Amino acid sequence: MSTAPGSRDPLQMFAALLQLEKLVLDAETLVETRYVIANATRTLSPFVQSILFSDAGNKRLRVSCVSNVSDVDRASPYVAWAERLAAHLIATNADSGLRVIEPDQLTPTLRRDWAEFASACLLWIPLFARGQQRRGALLLSRETSWTPQELALLTHLATIYGHALDRHHRQTLAWRSAWRPALLSTLTIAVVAGISIIPIRLSVVAPAEIVARDAFVVAAPIDGVVRQLHVVPNQPVQPDALLAELESGDLKGVQDVAAKALEVSQAELRRSQQASFLDPARKADLALLQAQVDLRLRELQLAQTRLSKTQMRAERSGVVVVDDPQLWRGRPVRVGERILSIADPARIEVTILVPVKDAVALEPGNEVRLFLDTDPLNSLRGTVRYVVYESTLAGEWPAYKVTAQLDATPSIPRIGLRGTARIYGDQTTVFYYLFRRPITVARQWVGW
Repeated sequence: MSTAPGSRDPLQMFAALLQLEKLVLDAETLVETRYVIANATRTLSPFVQSILFSDAGNKRLRVSCVSNVSDVDRASPYVAWAERLAAHLIATNADSGLRVIEPDQLTPTLRRDWAEFASACLLWIPLFARGQQRRGALLLSRETSWTPQELALLTHLATIYGHALDRHHRQTLAWRSAWRPALLSTLTIAVVAGISIIPIRLSVVAPAEIVARDAFVVAAPIDGVVRQLHVVPNQPVQPDALLAELESGDLKGVQDVAAKALEVSQAELRRSQQASFLDPARKADLALLQAQVDLRLRELQLAQTRLSKTQMRAERSGVVVVDDPQLWRGRPVRVGERILSIADPARIEVTILVPVKDAVALEPGNEVRLFLDTDPLNSLRGTVRYVVYESTLAGEWPAYKVTAQLDATPSIPRIGLRGTARIYGDQTTVFYYLFRRPITVARQWVGW
């Protein structure tokens, strides 16, 4: 069980202070110094989490080290909250000295996020060098408050930390001033010149998927509601196999009504034909009645045809490509709406979605290398079949659709597998390959 912060022996705390002073002054690099400050301070004053800020100029502080973490994730909400907290303390002149942060000193947003990102008690320790030059700050977080003895020792320790950081700051300035600008310019020109003569092929990396080539699309033949799909994804089917079925209750009712209407028309025609033998004047109605019978027959045939279309059957063999069949149950569809497709597993191609911002000059015949997620160490080779130069929205970014054909391979990849494809373009230089994107961004900003 750990000892409570307030019950530690004063001699032990003083010894810890001396040990910390030795550690931070013996640190040879700025990285080592930051690590000691962010992690070893707990030997003097235990904490749950500590954050070390470095001076970023213009009265700004930047998180440079977090206890128990090797690298600082600049995109994490925790780091963003800590830097907003530091900016608030500087803006309100609350960082002039060591102080315990109280909730009423913060904005409502900072107070709300406090419970999520830190413990109940926060201690702000500014780190100054000579002449009150800020070299950073240390933020400690724990569940219990700090004792007066701890605060006194931490105040002294802050001075030591500030001088240690200032030493490395001065060393950095000295190193930069010693570097000869002329030599740097010469080396830069030499490197750029050397890069400019190295040939390399332009390439672009984009997400890819194995899809069926010339798949047979099964679409809704009429407007209706899907009653049931009789197949599952990747199920082999043969011609005339039942694939899907639409609700047929209304159409059966229409067929029954049409059949009854036909029977009535046929009965009236027979009655008039029999009566015409006794009354020749009745023969004038026979043509009209016959036309009504023909009309009712056509209506019955149309109802039967529409009813037969509620059952969709396979017109060729292959495997079924469809989403979750359960999601189709009870779903309304319009005539021509795609429900599923039947693909030949041996006839495949690759669909590649190249982001517009990364696109290079692509032409049919360009080399393609496909790395499937199921086998990332081996690549499949192929060539570009065609490129759709009208961009479509792929996820959150616009992209060009590129279709590629794979070379012959002993094992044909399964339809639906995903991976990453690299498409190779024309020859260029390493300089253009590396700076193509920055040049594009510069043109967008400058406008030339």
